[in-house]
Amino acid sequence: MRPIQAKVDTSVELFGHGLKIPIFVSPAGVHCLCDPDGECATAKACGRVGALFGLSQHSTKSIEDVAAAAPMTLRWYQSYILKDRDRTLRLVRRAVKEGYTGG
Repeated sequence: MRPIQAKVDTSVELFGHGLKIPIFVSPAGVHCLCDPDGECATAKACGRVGALFGLSQHSTKSIEDVAAAAPMTLRWYQSYILKDRDRTLRLVRRAVKEGYTGG
């Protein structure tokens, strides 16, 4: 007896963006402790499989470096409200300029 093969569609739309799989790689800092390419490598991997990538404000790679490494990856930016509110705003503006979105 042959096994039944089903075609499963795992794609999902999230806030107007299409994902191939409903997976969010949540923000976590200091990826370079595990891989020299750090968050750039993680964002690229997310792009290859169609998952959402979250960049931590505490990342070891810059907002711009990750965006350049994974331009086609859906990227969110995690921001903390810092005591220096102007610094917080500058970080968020950098992220928006580089194509990061958020829910």
